[in-house]
Amino acid sequence: MTTGAIIFGLAILIGVGLFLGQPYWQTARPQSNPLPSRRQQLLIQKDALLEQIRQMDFDHETSKIDPEVYARARPQLIEQAASLLKQLDELVDPRLDAAIESAITRQRGQVPQSNGHLAPQPALAAASGADAAIEAAIARKRARTTSLETAQPAAAFGEIVERFCSQCGRPRDPEDRFCASCGRKF
Repeated sequence: MTTGAIIFGLAILIGVGLFLGQPYWQTARPQSNPLPSRRQQLLIQKDALLEQIRQMDFDHETSKIDPEVYARARPQLIEQAASLLKQLDELVDPRLDAAIESAITRQRGQVPQSNGHLAPQPALAAASGADAAIEAAIARKRARTTSLETAQPAAAFGEIVERFCSQCGRPRDPEDRFCASCGRKF
């Protein structure tokens, strides 16, 4: 063997040894918060309970669990999950709830009044005007449909308007030229 091959083999051996020994030489890094907070603990418990309920439901659907055991155990699990959710709700800061509610009212375009009721923002009056225009168009369409249903035949204008297709019996509008169902020409 040549000297170069021996040195190369030793270099590879030392490199592999360093790589494999690395976990033993590293010191354990201190974790900033090794224990989860109360909220995190409750969330972990809630997720575990919900997974248990899902698994129990699946086992019941596939007949892997006795219906009596299912009927007895599922309400207990749901009660425990509800209790955890109540505990989570109690941990929420009331100021956070107020901030969320104010953000929702701003998003909806409403301003809280002094009496506790909500009033629309004046800046969104154009949007409410558009809503009014849409509602008016819908009302006109409904009135037109109602008037067509109660209208007498248009014999006074010298023409006879059929209200139904004589071939398939489907109702039609007077301005229709063809039946939408069967294609008959009016």
